[in-house]
Amino acid sequence: TNLQGKCVPSTDDAVCCARGGDGRTMTDFIPLNEVTQVISLGDDLWGLETSKEGVNEGLTFTFRSVGDYSDSATQWMVDVEQQRLSYEARQTLLWTVLQRKIRDVYTSPEAQMFISVLILGNFLIVLIDSQYRPDTPGTEFGFMSAPLYVMDAFFIFIFAVELL
Repeated sequence: TNLQGKCVPSTDDAVCCARGGDGRTMTDFIPLNEVTQVISLGDDLWGLETSKEGVNEGLTFTFRSVGDYSDSATQWMVDVEQQRLSYEARQTLLWTVLQRKIRDVYTSPEAQMFISVLILGNFLIVLIDSQYRPDTPGTEFGFMSAPLYVMDAFFIFIFAVELL
């Protein structure tokens, strides 16, 4: 649906819209968990009120619907409200709660520092391995082959888990 010539897509967790300039560029992002009310403003106008604590700081967004059917504003209101209720219901699912907690832990400064140390450690192991070539039989660093192999396997395992 076009609103004043600009496309307004709705994702699983937000309403995104473009105003002014290039209609392909998102200028407003309205998270569904911050929508406090979907309101009718008469005729083909409708709006979204947002929470004062959110990224939009309590703004009310007003939209003019242009559609092929007579009451596209009401349809938009129904669609956004259903999307918002569906989003709220998903937030209580165990998997969603678990994902949020994992994201919070992973993005914490402590976890990022730990991952940085792991990357540095892996770099040093690869550096040692490539400089001394302990896998070559009969070299003076041959004794390092087994420990380096174990550490390499450790880092592969840790980084594979991180990808999940």
